[in-house]
Amino acid sequence: MKSRLFLLFLLSILFSSCEEEKPISVKGPNLLIRLKASGNLPRLDNTGSNSVPALGNAAVTPTVQQLGLQYIELLPNANTQFGQGEILYTGEETNLGGPLAIDFSKCKVDDLGIVYLSIPIDEITPGTYIYPRVMLAYQNIELPIVFNGADLKARVAGFLGYNTYIKNYRLDDEVVSLNDDKLQGYWGLEVNFSGFSTVFEGQSPPYLTTSVNPLYASSPVPTGSCYLTAELTEPIVITGNETEDINLELTFSTNQSFEWKEINMDGKFDPNLGEMPVDMALRGMNARIY
Repeated sequence: MKSRLFLLFLLSILFSSCEEEKPISVKGPNLLIRLKASGNLPRLDNTGSNSVPALGNAAVTPTVQQLGLQYIELLPNANTQFGQGEILYTGEETNLGGPLAIDFSKCKVDDLGIVYLSIPIDEITPGTYIYPRVMLAYQNIELPIVFNGADLKARVAGFLGYNTYIKNYRLDDEVVSLNDDKLQGYWGLEVNFSGFSTVFEGQSPPYLTTSVNPLYASSPVPTGSCYLTAELTEPIVITGNETEDINLELTFSTNQSFEWKEINMDGKFDPNLGEMPVDMALRGMNARIY
């Protein structure tokens, strides 16, 4: 009995000493990035000018369920060239499908409104930053469609990065397996009719995906990827002496962002007719700190 008590005493000393050697530390403050979407923002083109759907096309404003980004950069001025600003985040890539591609299995995909990324401020180069720039890699959206003559809702997954290696992805109830690369503009759609799910897949035409960049003349972005650039309502100033978190909110425009080539000319998307998306990029970005 005495030996058991002595053993327990030794163990308690050992555990307490281990705890003392590993104090809990909380790293911070942080730059907290949140993503939102709004159908009330302007619908912009590649240069940041107002735009309408092309002749013979129609478009709807979807509801965004989830987003995934591949790249986040802060630019100190309008002449900062792509990749020369403060790169906060780059998603993982792979050669599993052959050429270099975004690794969708490791893409950070999240719901809107929550903290998408938390970056320690002491890892950001001190300076004043005016323009955030991001690459949209993935979106999961809901939109109205016509299917077998009925007005329904469909779930669409859109892959908007330059090239994406996709093992599999979930639409709503259905999981699509690919194990292959897909270029920008690949999409999958699920619609439920009378208790049965139907899945459509397709590829939008190359180089038609909008990449809203108001700095197109002074700071161009690579073609074939969905980059969005915006001017902050108030610059982010990093001194290196921060004691509190900085919140960065990025709000993306969904104003008629899902656009397709019409066949029936009724303003309703009907994949059964062969109507196919031509552009599903988000149509602009607002940015603010608070």
